[in-house]
Amino acid sequence: MSSDIKQDILDSIADINDLLTSYEVLFARLKESDPDKIELAALGTILHSFYNGIEGIFSACLKANR
Repeated sequence: MSSDIKQDILDSIADINDLLTSYEVLFARLKESDPDKIELAALGTILHSFYNGIEGIFSACLKANR
């Protein structure tokens, strides 16, 4: 695996970690009560960003295997 691809994967993992860390307050709040409409929208955005991060990792892995 080239160092560029490895770095892309590590960067994607770091981005996902940053995403989840930045929303810890929201996740804690949702353990106590159901989400309102704004929180649901935020969760949708978080899920979309998480999915894109995972997709980036898989794309980098596919590049590595070509």
